[in-house]
Amino acid sequence: MSRSMYEACEEYDAQRMKADLLLRVFWSEGTEEIDKINREIMEITQQRFPTISARFQALSQRTLTDNARSAKHAYLLFGLYLTPEYAQTLVHPTPQVDPTKFGIFYTEKLPALCNGLLTGVYASLAEFVEIARSSYILL
Repeated sequence: MSRSMYEACEEYDAQRMKADLLLRVFWSEGTEEIDKINREIMEITQQRFPTISARFQALSQRTLTDNARSAKHAYLLFGLYLTPEYAQTLVHPTPQVDPTKFGIFYTEKLPALCNGLLTGVYASLAEFVEIARSSYILL
């Protein structure tokens, strides 16, 4: 018996997720991988700004321990924007994402998305996350 269209799409998506870290954290139900990434971004941020506010630290910790995937994705996306040294680790020395696709997203899409978040373009954090994820996935 032949595979259904849905089975073929699931297999294709599984291959894409295996090859691309960002797709994996966007589509996965589990949060272990995104929590690890966000922890690394938090460490870079705290090293760069050792006197960072207690509020920032508390909200960062809450993002790590809470189950709100949208908040975790927002932290990741904005963290990529603010920590280019971490973003670089996704493509060098061993690419964890498609370097061309990520390069376009990182240099062309993400700055506009994050600036839009800061200037009130989006009605909610969830809207920002959905648009940012879609922008990456559809590249």
